[in-house]
Amino acid sequence: MITSIDLSKLDYVFTKDAVIRDLKHVNYFYGKNGTGKSSLVRAIIEQYGESYNVQSFSGSELLIGKNDSLDAISLGQENTEATKAIAQYDKQIAEIDKDLLPPEKSDGKSLNLYEQHHLAVKDIQELLTKRTHFYQRAARDLKHQYITIYGPNYYKNRFEEDIPYAQNLTEDEVKDANETLSAQTLELSNVAPPELPKLPNLSKLKDAVNDILSATVQSRTVMEEFINKPEKQNFAYEGMQIHSRKADERCAFCGSPIKQERWDQLDNYFSDEVEKLQKRITKGLELIEDVLSRVKEPFIFSQKSWQAKFQEKQVSLQLVSNKQRLIIINFLEQLEQALVGKREAPFKKNSPLRMEVPESLIEIQKSLIDLWQDNITYNQQLAEQKEASKLKLKYYYVYQQLIAGNHDGLLKDIANANEKKKFLDNQMLKVQESRNKLLRKLQEQVSHLARSGV
Repeated sequence: MITSIDLSKLDYVFTKDAVIRDLKHVNYFYGKNGTGKSSLVRAIIEQYGESYNVQSFSGSELLIGKNDSLDAISLGQENTEATKAIAQYDKQIAEIDKDLLPPEKSDGKSLNLYEQHHLAVKDIQELLTKRTHFYQRAARDLKHQYITIYGPNYYKNRFEEDIPYAQNLTEDEVKDANETLSAQTLELSNVAPPELPKLPNLSKLKDAVNDILSATVQSRTVMEEFINKPEKQNFAYEGMQIHSRKADERCAFCGSPIKQERWDQLDNYFSDEVEKLQKRITKGLELIEDVLSRVKEPFIFSQKSWQAKFQEKQVSLQLVSNKQRLIIINFLEQLEQALVGKREAPFKKNSPLRMEVPESLIEIQKSLIDLWQDNITYNQQLAEQKEASKLKLKYYYVYQQLIAGNHDGLLKDIANANEKKKFLDNQMLKVQESRNKLLRKLQEQVSHLARSGV
């Protein structure tokens, strides 16, 4: 914008070292013929012709009357109202320009519209620069800390592209993803799944023992000394088991000689039903012993065949199975003790066992097989799992950078700054439209004056 015109070289028209200062967007010069209007035009062309598109008009387009000059006195007398309007419009335009143009001096407190708009643009630029630096720093940090995930060519633009996919993860999810990245494929084609021992139906086993305990033995002969005296019956039966029946053998309890007649009486009394019961007891004890042998040793599953991801669950199932193993052992030992007692006192009345039947190992075995199958599948798909885990961690670490840098707050600040600038843009546009209206009215008055002077 042209704000001054040097007239020092036109001292033949103007005073020496004359300068016109404080020019505005629109300026009006009035004068009679010979007052230097044409010289002023030539000075403008000489000084600013190369920097600006300076065009000179003559005739009715401007305030030029006859003989290329404006008779200001004549016009002023004939068009007083028009000249007043021009002065008023010029004043209003100048007032508007105070808001649209940078002030000559500013206290930094009371800002005009131009300054407010300029500051809003500056704020946006600063925020955008801040965001750029944030993205650059974040990309650099991620690349240096997690080179295996981001690679050596991870820069600002790639970080910015990853922002929409940023996601948070729990500690367990981060641990799981890192374990997957560090996992190695195992050779499991010839490895058998873990297997717990198969056990008979423990409930039926208890019922069978209770059936033996409730069994009664009927003798073929009557011996008054044993009637309703099961203790003596058991005592005599036990004695039969520990003696050899030699001719000179004496009773181990009382020391009296045992006659053959006594042996015959006892043999007749203790019929083969007792032997049948004893055989049932023996068979039951053998079955219990067989089951005990299956659960006697602790269950140990080798971790070499398990991916680290599943080892914790595998150990947990191992602990659960061994805990259940001890419960089953205790149950079997109670059955065993009951049968031993019945064997030693077959005539004694026994109450049925009422302890709770423990859960078998079937459900634990199913859980083990399911976990083993997951282990196999995971091992087979490890390459795909690694890629998936890599992406999870990639977007998780991006998320951490965004949180640490208050990215949401920064975006909010940028949005607010843009809204403010948009508001000021509208304000500037409205003020500029008002100025344009005034300028058109002013030009109409100027044209009117020009026509009046023709």
